Amino acid sequence: MRARAKNPRVALLAPVAVCASLLGAGACGPDDPPDNPTWAEVEPIMRAQCTGCHGASATQTGSSYRFDFYDMSSTDTTPNPCGDAAAILSDVTLARGQADKIARAITTTDPDVRPAMPPLPAPYLTDNEWLTILRWTANPVRGDKPPSNHAPQITVEGTSVIVDETMEINLVVSDPEGDPVVGVIKVGDEVVRRMDRSGAFFERFDTSGWPEGTVGLTALLCDGWSLVSADLLEISIHH
Repeated sequence: MRARAKNPRVALLAPVAVCASLLGAGACGPDDPPDNPTWAEVEPIMRAQCTGCHGASATQTGSSYRFDFYDMSSTDTTPNPCGDAAAILSDVTLARGQADKIARAITTTDPDVRPAMPPLPAPYLTDNEWLTILRWTANPVRGDKPPSNHAPQITVEGTSVIVDETMEINLVVSDPEGDPVVGVIKVGDEVVRRMDRSGAFFERFDTSGWPEGTVGLTALLCDGWSLVSADLLEISIHH
């Protein structure tokens, strides 16, 4: 999208202007930004435009600002849908807690200065994307789970079900919509891996001191909307 020397993003840090004044008279219609967007409408924009840097790799690529998830805290009115799967992000400030920073990053106070985000060489957000995010930051609610949401998935690849001295676990975590994923992997009752992203994972364990018998390999996964528990394998320890 071309740079705009004079654009309506100047000093608007709360989405209170009406559609016609921002996007032009006669521009309002069914494809315009919602008046009161929820995280379900904002997250796909964030995923496409922001969380490549401000997701799981944020400590290296996004100045430690992470907002691929709405929030992982719980209150009486807004319980965290991810439960124990979100333990790895329990102390991380996510999108809801950074709403004001997000609004300021995508909005300029000088008509001749580009907003800080997205940075060059990325193009501006479209007017629809910008206004959807800006309106949400004024009232950053989670809202209802999207009706099309599907739970994250996990597959086990090349993991032996009979082990002696060493156990190797190969896992692939994904999400049908491409949503971010957090989770935990357990062997029996012990958490052996906390995951703050989707993708492939490999773990090797010294099982030489484990008692003989059978233990279950299980997973608890969440994409910010759906929590799923999966029984993966029954592993037999034989010495």
